[in-house]
Amino acid sequence: MSDADGMRLAGRGGGRPTVSTNTFTRVLNGGGIGRFAARSRNPEIPSSSISRSDGGMAVPRPLAKVWAAIFSDTENPFFSGVLRGVEAAAARDGYSILLCNADEDLDRENAYLDLAVLGEVAGVIVAPTSEEETDLGRLLDHGTPVVTVDRRALRNQVDGVLVDNAAGACSGTEHLISEGFSRIALIGGPLRTTTARERREGYERALRLHGIEPRAELAVFADYKRQGGYDAMSRLLRTRPRPEAVLVSNNLMAVGALEALREARCSVPRDMGLVAFDEFPWNGMQDPPITTIEQPFDDIGRSAADLLLGRLAGSAATGRTVVLNTELRIRESSVKNRGADLG
Repeated sequence: MSDADGMRLAGRGGGRPTVSTNTFTRVLNGGGIGRFAARSRNPEIPSSSISRSDGGMAVPRPLAKVWAAIFSDTENPFFSGVLRGVEAAAARDGYSILLCNADEDLDRENAYLDLAVLGEVAGVIVAPTSEEETDLGRLLDHGTPVVTVDRRALRNQVDGVLVDNAAGACSGTEHLISEGFSRIALIGGPLRTTTARERREGYERALRLHGIEPRAELAVFADYKRQGGYDAMSRLLRTRPRPEAVLVSNNLMAVGALEALREARCSVPRDMGLVAFDEFPWNGMQDPPITTIEQPFDDIGRSAADLLLGRLAGSAATGRTVVLNTELRIRESSVKNRGADLG
């Protein structure tokens, strides 16, 4: 995805984006977000110097009916699903969505946060790149309502929508145990994120509940991307004895893990049982179909939008957190006796 594609207008109210051409167009199509990031995070240039004026002339507030959605990886189908939920709820009140791809990069995320302040968007929905390092203070100082999705931002008390990651990971791991797998590995995400830590917690909880002590060599952490899953699975396949099954913390890493298994001529589930977080749009074409821990994408997006609408309506409640449940969908990739009744 190019810098120019990293931010787009979506949803209803799809008229021309009236944002200042000398500012946003230059950032998105000319210098790109990377160049803006370098400027906006330069310690010699204070954030307060990033002002909304061109040529010394004040410009009208262009994005009063626009929300910025700053997501950590728009390549991930999870965020496409969340976006659909956000758009559906936002459209009812006449808001459009400005989509920003931080690409799991803190500098890019910071640049988009600065850009949201600069453009005076009505509100921001963000999936923080880092639980501890993402700083939403500039939005709060500017009076911009903000809601987090998928992950927490510990530096600021804001509304958020999460799923019960630990319970989801626990259910997926317990399912593998119930199928007779005992040496179960984890391919986790970056531990700077809420999701990665909570999913590890659920995985380890399930093992201990069944008298299995977690082993450090069976937990490999990557970047929530396809190549990360490939590298992690390749590493696990070199361990001796090999794991019998694996819990993968998102769908993109699961794709990479499956590629590594195919290259190693490991059959799923005969040689390696597999459960992955998040539904696959292409799961019907996968052989075998993958057992998934499904997150309610649409509900996450709608809940985030509802929280943001509440703030825009003047709610003064302290930071609220909505926690949604996951659902385990059992398919052939995790069933030892393939062809058995999947219930």
